[in-house]
Amino acid sequence: MKKDKWIVVKSKRKDEYYISLAISGGYGKGYKKSIGIGSLSELQKFNSDPINALKTECENWDTEWDRNKLKPIVDKFLKKNQTKIKVSNYSLEIINKFIDKLNIFNDLKSTKSKNVVDILRYMLQKRVVEKKSIWGIFNSQEETDTELNVGKTSFYNALDYLFDNKEQILKNINNQLVSENKRKLQVLWYDTTTAYFESFSRIGIRVQGTNS
Repeated sequence: MKKDKWIVVKSKRKDEYYISLAISGGYGKGYKKSIGIGSLSELQKFNSDPINALKTECENWDTEWDRNKLKPIVDKFLKKNQTKIKVSNYSLEIINKFIDKLNIFNDLKSTKSKNVVDILRYMLQKRVVEKKSIWGIFNSQEETDTELNVGKTSFYNALDYLFDNKEQILKNINNQLVSENKRKLQVLWYDTTTAYFESFSRIGIRVQGTNS
């Protein structure tokens, strides 16, 4: 006689998928027992692929368990086998090499902050690749392999440091471009077509082409 075992079942109700552990009643006979363990979206908070993670594991669980016994075991298993995905964005690596080549952050004013240049470097990389706000850039660290271990205030403070050193940064870029092109240039021309401002208040500059 074939031994009963749990199987993973996915069903859809309205716009949401739900996951159950069930015991088959045989071909065409439905399920002898079915226990709902939550929506797919909730389980994915613990594991990016909960269905495949549970398929092999649940076969060894006692088929006499009820929901009160089964649900905590499912949660514990998924949390234990939680997977965290980070994206290695190679475009960020290329931009980082370009930043080094231009010596953008050389000879800047001294600061007590140990991470300010790393923050500015990361912000520059992200702004080239994705037009996100400072808040959006801060929140997207987990999507990449970048770990600065600083709060959002440090990101906004880095903008003050950038402003204080803007002349030196432009000189660095200009000097490197002159060196690379072997031209006798004294002036660096640049154009800004879009101004972007951020503040903690919604009351601010409201001009077409800008954000407050």
